Amino acid sequence: MSCGIDAPPCRYARGDGGKDNSENGPTGAAYTAAAVAERERRRGLKHKEDAAAQAAEERDLEREFAVRAQVAAARGSDDDDSDGEGAKDDDDEVDSDDEFLQDLEGDPEIARIRAQVFLARSLC
Repeated sequence: MSCGIDAPPCRYARGDGGKDNSENGPTGAAYTAAAVAERERRRGLKHKEDAAAQAAEERDLEREFAVRAQVAAARGSDDDDSDGEGAKDDDDEVDSDDEFLQDLEGDPEIARIRAQVFLARSLC
């Protein structure tokens, strides 16, 4: 049986199996340095991706703000209300809730129900 010089069965047969002759080959330090370099490279790529995503998000927010301001200016709104419904403090405006409640006061059906409830409470 012809074995190569570095074939494992021949090395163990000669008694050289446990000896390390890695002076010509890569050592653990080389693998460690390569792993550190790869980890740093991946970390750098991740950092660049995160920075690009954050920059894109900031551009989107700035664009959204600009569009909202443009729409508000087109509507003639002076306030910076984000939903487009500006609160107006005009004295001549009547609150729709007040109108509704005034209509309920004059409704005979509501008056009859209130009278029944008042009577039921007074009997208890």
